[in-house]
This record gives sequence, structure tokens and C-alpha cells, in this order.
Amino acid sequence: MSTIDNKEIINLIIKYNGVYLGDEHLPPVTKIVEYDNQWGGHSTALIYKNENQNKYEESPACRNVRAIWTRV
Repeated sequence: MSTIDNKEIINLIIKYNGVYLGDEHLPPVTKIVEYDNQWGGHSTALIYKNENQNKYEESPACRNVRAIWTRV
């Protein structure tokens, strides 16, 4: 899973419509989600173009999944 906790990087990915400058070789991020993890904490995750777009919603380890950004 592609969890991320750096808000600056998240903001840059959103600013550049799913691309993190310097990592253009990766497929673009198409969705950023927040969720409650299985240990009672909160997590943020990136979902890339080539991945199942609902993998966090379908995971029993992730609760209250909410999209905070989707690529247009």
C-alpha cells in the first residue's frame, strides 16, 4: 500500500495533477484517500493509475475511507 504522511508532497501531487516532479517515470496518482487504519490511527494513501481504484475501500484493514482528491 502507498501510505504517505508528508503533507507538502501531497499538496505538490495535487498541484501538478497527480505527478510528483522528479518521479515522472511513475504512473500518475489518480486518487488520494484518508482512512482509519486497523491500529486506530489515521492514514493517507496514494492510488496510482494502474492500481485498483477501490483497493482501500475493499480492504478490511481500512475503515471510513474517504477520497480527499481525484485526478480530473
